[in-house]
Amino acid sequence: MGNESSNFENGPLKVGIVGGGVGGLGLARLLQVKGGADKFSVKVFEGQDGLVSRGGSLTLEGAIDVLKECGLEAELQKYALFWTKAVWESKEKELFSLDLSTPNKHVKPRCNVDRPAVQKMLFDSLDPAIVEFGKKVVSLDEKREEGVFLLFKDGSEAGPFDFVVGADGIHSKVVDAVSPVESENEKERYSGITLVGTRAPLNPANFSEEELQDPGSQVKFLFSDFQDDDGVTKGCRVLYRVGPSFADDGKVWEFAAIAYRTPVPHSFAFDSKASKEEMQKFLGSFKHHAIYEKLKDLIERSDVSDSYKWGIYNKFGSANHWRSPGGKIALLGDAAHAMSPFLGQGANSALLDALSLCNLLLVHPPRVALEKYVEERKPIVDVIMEGSETMGLLNTASGEAAKVRDEVLFKLVVAQAIRTKSAWWNPVALIARAYYGHLVSQFNQAEKLAE
Repeated sequence: MGNESSNFENGPLKVGIVGGGVGGLGLARLLQVKGGADKFSVKVFEGQDGLVSRGGSLTLEGAIDVLKECGLEAELQKYALFWTKAVWESKEKELFSLDLSTPNKHVKPRCNVDRPAVQKMLFDSLDPAIVEFGKKVVSLDEKREEGVFLLFKDGSEAGPFDFVVGADGIHSKVVDAVSPVESENEKERYSGITLVGTRAPLNPANFSEEELQDPGSQVKFLFSDFQDDDGVTKGCRVLYRVGPSFADDGKVWEFAAIAYRTPVPHSFAFDSKASKEEMQKFLGSFKHHAIYEKLKDLIERSDVSDSYKWGIYNKFGSANHWRSPGGKIALLGDAAHAMSPFLGQGANSALLDALSLCNLLLVHPPRVALEKYVEERKPIVDVIMEGSETMGLLNTASGEAAKVRDEVLFKLVVAQAIRTKSAWWNPVALIARAYYGHLVSQFNQAEKLAE
């Protein structure tokens, strides 16, 4: 019946992982490093025919320590650019700056790294036989006495497994098998924000010698307004930074991502691209910022193949959406809790999920480990998701809500949260967020009337 009574008395725990993204590969690596072949027999099943990345560059913080536990610190250093300074501005006015040149107990190291680089370093650290590509899961069966079985689109089957982990993203097939959607709130839903972005090789002519010596200081968050196609004023934000590109063997590139409010949902497809014209229409919103010329030059030099246009979706799963009724199937990362990117915690949360689950499986039978995993991780992730959604509203506010953001909320709440990562829990933050939500609700009503 599998290893239900004790972890390893019947041999290695057989673990099947669905999804070859950062979370799935991270879990496989952690099980390999912390448990070894005598404790875990691991297989990863990826539906694509090779490693494919969804999403842009990653901002890593808590995940830096997880990758160290994976034995990949040297590889991370090769492709990561660590922040030394980040600045938040609104219409030329600096709201807040964060010095990360000397991390401390409140300010942890943060870095940007290409998502494909993280996937590749995790994949290369595994035994090649562990990962099977082109295996699209269509259903799971945890009712058989021998263990959990996976059925694939090609008609093949894999199993039995003592434990299966769904790390297959926001449109997870494992979720469908584990827990049918019970309410609209458990489905992925459009956040009202769309993201367009691109990159181009760094142009040294646009940088001072000091900036070239310290590229980690070039992290800028700029807030502004724009006029949509119907002439309605809405909020937008650009994130500008520089960093190494995994696809170009560490060559330094410039990156820009523009988030904007729009009621029209856009897809999150792999191949959804943004044209130069779509990005250039936002340039006027930032013409008074110091980086305007850099941003203009970056977009002009960019190639459509390096661009993207994605709707931002959230997925607030219930406890049942993290585990199966039979206690043998778990979810991690976007499969359990897809979140907007405005706190930069999606990949961090997935890898911290993986670390939590790995550590619990080392000392508890699967059913108990799964219960403790949900108890340990879900309350933390719920707060991060709420904070990410709130930050998305802050990033794309306009009118009265933007004034409150700049003059009250950002200075009193958001800056403190960014510094200490504790303000989302305190009473002042809760009151401020409630007040801000009221303003945004009023603003949304005004938008609808304007339309």
